[in-house]
Amino acid sequence: MSGVLATLGIGFNVNKCKPALQMAVTRLNININKKQNLMKNKKREVGALLKEDKEEKARIRVEAIVREDLTIEAYEILVLLCELLV
Repeated sequence: MSGVLATLGIGFNVNKCKPALQMAVTRLNININKKQNLMKNKKREVGALLKEDKEEKARIRVEAIVREDLTIEAYEILVLLCELLV
């Protein structure tokens, strides 16, 4: 079976794995920073909506912010796992 996988070019290569994991960590960190900056702006928007007594719209935006926060936490876990493998 491994002969078939090798002929197809499918397999584990240590020399490619480490740089790929390091690039993944870098890309994840970039996405984390991007999402955190967008969340700061969205939080300000929610504050402005609350000042204008638009509570329902603010609730919808807060749900999106919470979802993004959970995504960021998942990215951080992925970063830790990738760094553990490197």
